Amino acid sequence: MSEFSFDDNGTFDIFWDAYPRKVGKFKALKSWERLKPSYTLTDMIMTALEFHKKQEGWNKEGGKFIPHPATWLNQRRWEDEIKLDPQQKIISEAEKARIAQKLINRDAELYRLAERDLEARRSGKL
Repeated sequence: MSEFSFDDNGTFDIFWDAYPRKVGKFKALKSWERLKPSYTLTDMIMTALEFHKKQEGWNKEGGKFIPHPATWLNQRRWEDEIKLDPQQKIISEAEKARIAQKLINRDAELYRLAERDLEARRSGKL
């Protein structure tokens, strides 16, 4: 559970751990709370984030052009169209496997959080 929030369902921590620019955590958390993302939306955000992290603009000059996490969330940047550069190197099979494993692990964590919330609702704790 995030140190900044009392009712966070744990999905912000997944986002924060994956986001490559670690600035403005409190603002990012407030943006996350305004979104109130479902587990499905969290999955969409995280999937888009993995693609954004591979974009040339995010990787040049040491990540200088990666937006602050709150900005990325407030502008709903996960909805941006991602254009693949034809000159971009093809992702290796090992990289594809690494990304797939990362997505599987994240989905398992989201499932675990949803199960915990469901159990809490059933027991009247929420």
